[in-house]
Amino acid sequence: MTFRDPLLAVLRTPGYRPVNDAALFRQLDLPKKLRPRFLHEIRLLLSRGEIMQVHGDKYALPEVKFTASNHGVVTGRIQFRQGGSAFLIPQAAPDAPRPDSIQIAPGDSLNALPGDTVEVRIDTRLRSHRRDRDDEPRGRVERIVERARAELVGRRAKVRTQFVVVAKRYRYLLHLAADRDPLLHRRAWHLYGPMDIARMRAEAACFVGVHDFRAFRAADCERLTTVRAVWRVELVERWSGRDDLVAVEVEGTAFLKNMVRVIVGTLVDVGRGRLPPGTVRARLADLDRTRAGMTAPADGLYLDEVFVKPAWRDADDVLRLQPPRALAVLDPAATTAQEDDE
Repeated sequence: MTFRDPLLAVLRTPGYRPVNDAALFRQLDLPKKLRPRFLHEIRLLLSRGEIMQVHGDKYALPEVKFTASNHGVVTGRIQFRQGGSAFLIPQAAPDAPRPDSIQIAPGDSLNALPGDTVEVRIDTRLRSHRRDRDDEPRGRVERIVERARAELVGRRAKVRTQFVVVAKRYRYLLHLAADRDPLLHRRAWHLYGPMDIARMRAEAACFVGVHDFRAFRAADCERLTTVRAVWRVELVERWSGRDDLVAVEVEGTAFLKNMVRVIVGTLVDVGRGRLPPGTVRARLADLDRTRAGMTAPADGLYLDEVFVKPAWRDADDVLRLQPPRALAVLDPAATTAQEDDE
């Protein structure tokens, strides 16, 4: 479900006066449980320039449209600051004077990485928080022209004073038994009743690859990029030598908020017969979160292992290397650095 069209319809109403998000939410007459998704849609529209903030926290349509006369597209090399903001160094002839850099806010850099060649659209409506920088040109990254590095895989994280590229393995424990085990209280998800492990394993294989996991995240997840690379989803029976424990292991470059828990909840619903076979493939296609499975409880989720590429590994680093099986799945077009919320 998207709120874009009804939200823009309200803002286009003749005589509309700018109001804040709470007033817009009331005008749309939406249930309270949808408020996080509504706020996420507003942030998306702001990032795309389809709406703007006026008078502080009120929203309205942009006063002007993008035109070639007042908004140009500039190509150059992007560099980042420690706080997340960036600046573009425009391309210029070797003997020409260096042009002014273009400032880019933290949320306007798309998925660019330091040193990438990008196209930035200048927007005169953007303003700096610092009064002494109001005269600097500002813009948003529209397209990645060329990557500075071809082997960047995983999630950017900071280890000591260096940034490294990592991937991770999560493990989720299912306790399949009629009676609860006090030793597993808040350590595994207790389930009873018939469970078709073979059907769950067939559905788990559909997650492997580079997909848009929009249907497998929390409703209040704020990530603009929902494409993730997952190279392994496997059910391990008799985990730790116990007949009543099944482990669901998920490996990938990065994860959305509650992504692993929704994956497990969907597999459980399929194994119980609450969802039909083919559910995973269908949800990856239609991106409908409301038709996917439940969100599994947090108690059974564990971060099991972290993988690091050798080029970014220190001599005394205890983190593991990326497994070879990952290379068979990762798509070079989708191997941008990502942050995860899981």
